[in-house]
Amino acid sequence: MQNLIGPPLLLIAAVIVWFAYARRRKILAAERAIAAAGLPDPRPPLHPSLVVIGDVVPPLMMGGLVFLGLKLTLAYAVAGEALGVGLLDLVGALGLLAAYGVWLRWKTQYRPMPEGWVMPAVATAPVAAETLAPAPRLGPSAAA
Repeated sequence: MQNLIGPPLLLIAAVIVWFAYARRRKILAAERAIAAAGLPDPRPPLHPSLVVIGDVVPPLMMGGLVFLGLKLTLAYAVAGEALGVGLLDLVGALGLLAAYGVWLRWKTQYRPMPEGWVMPAVATAPVAAETLAPAPRLGPSAAA
């Protein structure tokens, strides 16, 4: 009965990271397009209290995930084999925790564009690569 839950957990972890990466890539592409077009950032500024929460909470959550991972590892070392838990099960659980940490970090670091926002047609016109300057980072995603 060992190693039954590990592979599905690893698969779920990979899906979580993939969705987080796709969201991050989409937001960064929109930021680059806005900067290349010289348009202002369409996202409303965050309230200062939300900025503080966004800076403080993710490291606290990461610390909690690391602590939980250490507890899982200790529990496996003490009684894992006796309970029918294999090493692949432990790796799957730790991978899921790590994937959640990546998702949480990228979710709080990159703010999406407003609902229903569409890139203006002027910004979507092709531009010669030699005329583009390096795009500055916009919004709170520039802090990291």
